[in-house]
Amino acid sequence: MKPIMISGHNPMTGPRHLGHLVSTMADWPSLEDKYELYIVIDDLIASVLYPRGRAQIINRTFNIAREFFATGINPAKSHVILTSMVPEVHELAFFTGLMLDIEWLNKLYKESFGGLLGSFQRYELGLPRLCSVTEAVYPQTALATMTVCLGATAFQGGEEMRGYLHIIDAICEKAGRRLGLQKPQFLTSRSTFLLGTDGRHMASENAIYLSSSEGELQRDIKKVKSPDVFRDWYSALGQENLAKKVDDPLNANSFRKMHEVLAATFKPFRESQMLNTDIAVALEDSALAARETLCSRLAKIKKAFGIPGYS
Repeated sequence: MKPIMISGHNPMTGPRHLGHLVSTMADWPSLEDKYELYIVIDDLIASVLYPRGRAQIINRTFNIAREFFATGINPAKSHVILTSMVPEVHELAFFTGLMLDIEWLNKLYKESFGGLLGSFQRYELGLPRLCSVTEAVYPQTALATMTVCLGATAFQGGEEMRGYLHIIDAICEKAGRRLGLQKPQFLTSRSTFLLGTDGRHMASENAIYLSSSEGELQRDIKKVKSPDVFRDWYSALGQENLAKKVDDPLNANSFRKMHEVLAATFKPFRESQMLNTDIAVALEDSALAARETLCSRLAKIKKAFGIPGYS
């Protein structure tokens, strides 16, 4: 039986871009030979933090799942799961929450996306003026609980995922031996901070998207002014030889070559024909695999706390 690796993702950041590809996604086909992958799309955190966007969350989630499968992972080996489809996590979080100090969680919340929002930003997102219990607790505990309770030996993500490690550590250090939980290794990405088209850290407003048409790709590449951006992209893609040959200043040949490389790299995402019905089946199968493991873990944890439950 292969060890388990967790990779966590938020659908509300939109379609996956080059930064997502080089930081996590590109490694999955090779990692699935070593690990049983659980690629988690946290659609619940999106619902909690973006209540006015709930109607669009399912479409975004399915599109992201389609892009994840387009990396070439084998659905028979790896699992893409939605947090909304694994209710056992919430009961497990009741028990892991006993290991966490509320004041510490409050501090983590205040430093998080939700905690840093101003009153008007909360209003625009459709959030109440004051933070709810779920908003403060769920984002801090759910993914960490799923990771340790699935028995993961590895946790993959960019620098933004490091915050979960502190919670995972606290759970494992306080009750890991008693509850049979282990601390996973953090797998750092090859390219943590990729440059966007404007030379700043790649985000939604300056990204190159994996599912772009060739015309859209050409348009966005032409926004780049600095040769350092192209060098960064080539290096992240493992094309060091091309990174060394980038012209300064950029010229027509520079843009043509970059378009050629990215168009070939993005082809599986651009041409994916996976139907929503097929995605739904794959998500259901993945959720069942996760729930089986989590149910077994939940029974053991309840027994350890002297809470047998009722059948």
